[in-house]
Amino acid sequence: WLTTGQPASGVRCDHRFRLDEMMVEGHSLGTCTAHMLMRSFPGIAAAIVVEPLASIGEVGGYAALNQICNLLDGFLPRSVLMKVLYAPVTRLGQAVGNLAFRPSMFSNVPPDARGFDAHGAVAGFKGAYCAVEAGRDDLMALAPDSKYSKPGSRNFATRLVNIAKKRPGIRKSKARIIRAPAAWHGHSRNKQSTYNKIAGFLADTGFCNLA
Repeated sequence: WLTTGQPASGVRCDHRFRLDEMMVEGHSLGTCTAHMLMRSFPGIAAAIVVEPLASIGEVGGYAALNQICNLLDGFLPRSVLMKVLYAPVTRLGQAVGNLAFRPSMFSNVPPDARGFDAHGAVAGFKGAYCAVEAGRDDLMALAPDSKYSKPGSRNFATRLVNIAKKRPGIRKSKARIIRAPAAWHGHSRNKQSTYNKIAGFLADTGFCNLA
């Protein structure tokens, strides 16, 4: 719609935007849409993902593991539970995600993006990529136990930005992680300081002019 300047839902866009004039932003589940747009239109200039999902299946597996471990916390060490449950639970999550979001033969969703898998979308994206991580995210990571000891894991944001930094022919400066160490899922997005850092990143990459 933005590239054609055509009416949509009764609203007309009078300017035909080029892909290199566009930025997409998504938060949480919305990052699935942002990554899908990146995969379908790799010429988009910039993408901002706030507490991103790596895939529906992976976050589903993590959410199930966290719930099981929270229920059994105190009865069995979380390290033991993770060792036993991690492989079967995460595989089941991936299977359900792929089944639920498998595109039909009539869909224009790329087959390698089924389940909203973000890894291929990030690896093939040519624009500036910034991910915002909530340090105490209770949804997008494996949680530590009640005493905040191991096991735990980094958020998906770190992994996705590392993929973006390794893109062939793309400067590492076009990928950045922004961390809010004390924030829970969704909280970092409400901080003005986070948006100031995002604006600084976009200015550094030449997408916007803060002056």
